[in-house]
Amino acid sequence: MRDRIFVSYSHDDAAWLEMLKKKLGTGIYAKTFQMWSDEELRPAANWRQDIEAAIASSRIALLLVSRNFLRSDFIVEAELPSILRRHQLTRPGQPEGLSIWWVPLERISNEELQSIHLDEIQAAVATPGRPLSALDEKERSSALDDLSAMLMKELGGLLTDTSRAARDQFKVDVEAALGSTNTKLGEAFAPGDYSIIYRAQRLGAELAVKALVHAPRREWLAQDFINRAESVRNVTNATAIGISAVVDRDVKCVVMEFVGAPTLKVGIRQEGPLPSGQAADILAQLAGVAADLHRLDGQPIIGPIRPSHVHYDQVTKKVRISLVHIANETLKSCRQRPTLLLDPDALTYLSPQRYLGQKIDASADQYYLGLLALELLQGKPPVEVSAFADLEKKRRFFASPRDFFSDLPTRQPAFSFVLSRMLEQDPLNRWASMSDLAEALRQVAAGGIPKAVKMHANADYNGRLRDNRVFFESFYRALFESSAEIRGIFTRRGVTMDEQYRKLDGAVGSLFSFDPGMQPTTLDAHAERHRELGLTAQHFELFRAAFLAALRETNTADAYSQDAWHAILDPALAFMTDKTCHQVGVIDDQGGAQCTGPRKRVTRAVKRGAPAAAAVAPSDRRPGRRPGVST
Repeated sequence: MRDRIFVSYSHDDAAWLEMLKKKLGTGIYAKTFQMWSDEELRPAANWRQDIEAAIASSRIALLLVSRNFLRSDFIVEAELPSILRRHQLTRPGQPEGLSIWWVPLERISNEELQSIHLDEIQAAVATPGRPLSALDEKERSSALDDLSAMLMKELGGLLTDTSRAARDQFKVDVEAALGSTNTKLGEAFAPGDYSIIYRAQRLGAELAVKALVHAPRREWLAQDFINRAESVRNVTNATAIGISAVVDRDVKCVVMEFVGAPTLKVGIRQEGPLPSGQAADILAQLAGVAADLHRLDGQPIIGPIRPSHVHYDQVTKKVRISLVHIANETLKSCRQRPTLLLDPDALTYLSPQRYLGQKIDASADQYYLGLLALELLQGKPPVEVSAFADLEKKRRFFASPRDFFSDLPTRQPAFSFVLSRMLEQDPLNRWASMSDLAEALRQVAAGGIPKAVKMHANADYNGRLRDNRVFFESFYRALFESSAEIRGIFTRRGVTMDEQYRKLDGAVGSLFSFDPGMQPTTLDAHAERHRELGLTAQHFELFRAAFLAALRETNTADAYSQDAWHAILDPALAFMTDKTCHQVGVIDDQGGAQCTGPRKRVTRAVKRGAPAAAAVAPSDRRPGRRPGVST
């Protein structure tokens, strides 16, 4: 319930504070939050004590960082350490601690940021390399407007328009409603658009109470809220925050476990986007609880899910989420009247099913988890809808979500495959079940290749590539054009193309069954034979590029196949590179890294400027076939 922003600044930067106050100190901003600076100190007050109290009662510390800020003894020795301590502290009743938002006024080096422990926290607006002072007047005004909007989104909400007297009376009403549950109500710590969450205790156990605030013209919310709580209260999945009581009186309440871990929203704000493995693990846990939810009568769904809904413990890596949402798709009345929007961000998290007026069923949760995945990976939703014109971009996202994936298909092709299927516009093209999705996500999180990805590539090969001479010709043409050395290996050994087609066909089977954790691997024998060929790491890169290019050129594979083959080739070629070509840190006269094998040292390298992509195909040993050297 803290709606205060503590502003830390140097008195020599008072002009910047005044500029900020003009943007944030009046009108709707003043109604939503209070900005506090040392200008608020009373004459003859114990100013150190008052500053400490202001920090303790604030939700956000806004730091105006400059050379003057760094030179201030009081800031560096007293004020900033207090802010950092509270930033790191997670207390019951205040699970999100004190958020730090900082704004660079001048160019600040990373070493200087490290000295004040801000190097791992992203600036709220502008950047250390291009601070506010380096922006022109229009850019500076726009940056401060962005800051205003972000603070409104962070601290705004229906309940900030409610007087403190009304809040106090509401707490009394909640206490009366809880009378029969022996629950002792504590402080309020989390306001939503239509509810307040209080800290509470019962028999010494920490609890949380979510109480629905009466909303004029939305009386239907009350019964929907109770029905939703009753339908999910028996979910026992460890990821779901447990419900111990549902109170259906004048004030509607749900008594739940208290979870003190911060939300993913806080983590993204402080640390930036998440690594793909961590994001996949979080999604796998959420998919697991969604699968349990879908098995209940009526198949209740999680619904639109945002980083602010998900609690994440950095130590245990465990996710917790409340299933009692007041969200569009989770409430019966909203499904019956799909134009009902209950919060200003509803359009940002809109699904194509809802947009097109289709039935909302369990498959919608895959889509919502997909939206969450992109937000975790990129630090913001793929499409933010703040005006009706933004819905056109949302429509483009529905039709082609991969256009919004950034470099995910290159960095994590298996994750790209899984996420693409989650975000299919047609629900029939998504994963067959949430359990299947959860398993695929767990495999991605563990650094493996999901079974579904391997099966897709296998079906692709056996159905379209195996006897496709056009594909093989395209592959070898691309490979030879990328490296004269590779062409030379074939020429010297007199390998015919028909023979090589057969060898490459056999090698693909080794790729499908390759598992670096199983010793010996299916590629060990191939690696042993390839050591004799004088291959470099660049050759293996060229192999991959040529293979993927042949898929595109012959139109034999869609985006899923590109992801699947990329995912299969990456670990296999990394293994072959490691076993076949040992980098020795020597650069030859053409700028290439030299490689050594047990029998041979190669001093030549791929020509500078050759395309960076893959090399020589492994061979196979099939019964009745003479083993040959594959190139």
